[in-house]
Amino acid sequence: TTYLVGGRNGVIKGCLQNPTALLRCEIPNRVSFVSRGNFNTTLVEPVSKKQVHLVVVENAENQLVYNTFSYAPKHLVVNNNSIGTKVINLGADQVGGTGVGVGAAMLVMNGGSMKVINPMRVYGHSYDFTSGKLTIYNRTTIWEGGEGPVNESK
Repeated sequence: TTYLVGGRNGVIKGCLQNPTALLRCEIPNRVSFVSRGNFNTTLVEPVSKKQVHLVVVENAENQLVYNTFSYAPKHLVVNNNSIGTKVINLGADQVGGTGVGVGAAMLVMNGGSMKVINPMRVYGHSYDFTSGKLTIYNRTTIWEGGEGPVNESK
């Protein structure tokens, strides 16, 4: 699942990606269905944690992403050469892996500018920064303690 966002002045809100919903909707005796026994090895580890970038903002201006959550994504929000991206109230669990110090970045900054307010994550790390201007306020991490604000540019 990926929402690819371009253009100007758009809004993405209320996105929820959670592969465990498949287990809650399981139909008994259904063929080719991911079962509880092989859920992590079939879907979460090889697909979700390695391929899901929930929201990718690319070559855009003034996009707003808010109230968004993903379980076991590779990355939650990727900003590629987009200016004025604003991301508010987002969360991710098991970002790219499971365990403290394991996994991928919840946010990826590849050019442009992005302001992030109230990100919360479990595992993984908060961000990868290549270029642009990235500002993050009020970061919350579970199991790792708090993290301070970020103001990076290059």
